[in-house]
Amino acid sequence: MDIRFISTNDKKIEEVKAFFKEKYAEEEKAKRNRLKKQNISEEDIQKRINKEIMKVNIVANNIQIEEIQCEDMKKIVKDKALRAFKKVGRPLIVEHTGLFFHELGGYPGGLTQIFWEKLQGDKIVDLFKEKEVTAKTIICFCDGKSFSYFEGDVEGTISQEVRGKSDFEWDAIFIPKGEKETFAQLKANKKNISMRVKALERFYAFLMENGMKFEKNISYEDEIDDLAELISKDKVMLFVGAGISKNVGLPEWGELMLKLSQRCGICPELFEDYDDFLNLAEFYEQYDKDLYKMKKWMKKKWKVDEEKIKESIVHKNILKLDFPIIYTTNYDESLEKLYEVYNRKYIKIAKVKDLTEIEKGATEIIKFHGDYNADSQLVLTESSFFNRMNFESPLDIKLRADILNKSILFIGYSLSDINMRYILYKLDKLWRDSGEKGIRPKSYIFLSRPNIVQEDILDRRGIIPIVSQEDDPAKGLNDFLEDLLNKQEDINKNKRDFKRFKGTFRRYQ
Repeated sequence: MDIRFISTNDKKIEEVKAFFKEKYAEEEKAKRNRLKKQNISEEDIQKRINKEIMKVNIVANNIQIEEIQCEDMKKIVKDKALRAFKKVGRPLIVEHTGLFFHELGGYPGGLTQIFWEKLQGDKIVDLFKEKEVTAKTIICFCDGKSFSYFEGDVEGTISQEVRGKSDFEWDAIFIPKGEKETFAQLKANKKNISMRVKALERFYAFLMENGMKFEKNISYEDEIDDLAELISKDKVMLFVGAGISKNVGLPEWGELMLKLSQRCGICPELFEDYDDFLNLAEFYEQYDKDLYKMKKWMKKKWKVDEEKIKESIVHKNILKLDFPIIYTTNYDESLEKLYEVYNRKYIKIAKVKDLTEIEKGATEIIKFHGDYNADSQLVLTESSFFNRMNFESPLDIKLRADILNKSILFIGYSLSDINMRYILYKLDKLWRDSGEKGIRPKSYIFLSRPNIVQEDILDRRGIIPIVSQEDDPAKGLNDFLEDLLNKQEDINKNKRDFKRFKGTFRRYQ
């Protein structure tokens, strides 16, 4: 099980990683010794260990999270975990450690860092030497459904002077109860009584009792294998969203929003607050009746740089996977440029006339929401979106035909994209209404981060979510496509080996 540890403190990260590594080693050794007494083979022992012992892998993530400033450490860690989860979207922990001076009624607590920065060790020793203090750590675990808290504390006193060197600032002035040396002087022995280790022990016990419920039944590898097999048989068509164009440096929707606001004479910050994007585009249309000026601006601003295409690993991998049909809701020409740069045959389909020019061996690139270089209407305003979603245009009829014998892979889409969600809903409804849902080809969507609610809805609509293993969306997508390519190469190699074997076998018959 992977758990992100949100921290910019390398020493804390090292300590937490070492804790879980040692715990797994202890569990594994004890399990192995018990199984050896049962005369079980080494191979079966390892299988039992892999199945029965949950391995916690701490993944460091050093994103900066602004902390609220208050004495209540529980409030601090909950707020930090919430902010972190909104950015990371995966199971994670945050922690906060502080000193509680008995003489000050528990102050500074959550404000210990500020307290230390203001006074430093020598001043604190002058004011509070030999005074009782509690060192406390609180860990907050967020799994996307709830927050869980784990505390560890150590009673002690402030030393008479700053003693020892440590990566943790106030270790040099804190003497734990029953000891004569500060945490800094105890060095490696500190971990035996550390408040952070006590909190980690409670968190570990919680994971051992509940951890399996956080594991998914179907693995990333299983889905990659199935999808690669379908791609090798030309049974998959690709659906490409705006996230792919972002890889070649094209502007995001925010820049288009800015342009709309400028043309409407409204401050951009105010413009965004008036309504959603489709309605804002509808409002803008009164200034540009056929969106001619906007198309002209888009054509200039969203011009695809050939060198960017050549540098994009994502685009190269799309080309290598050789999908026979590619649908896209993007207006730009990055996909067309990709095929031109590498001299690969394709046909762009943006309007009815294009359907008559489809030819065998040419990849079909269907501009599902229009194309600013064609006479087709851009799906940009709310009215055009509603019209497009009738699913009765020639392109819709083509899509309905294509999904009958091909799986779909969606990449570059956000779960907040209403266009994508409506398409998924409509596709599911088409199959449900047909009464033949049982023969429906599998469809997949690559997600840059988990979302337990949307994953469940997607699954119920017949779309299998494949969630990135990486926190960085660009790297996650690159790795996903690379994994597909590697699996596909393995499949093709096995096919070639089998053909050679058959040929050899026939010669000896």
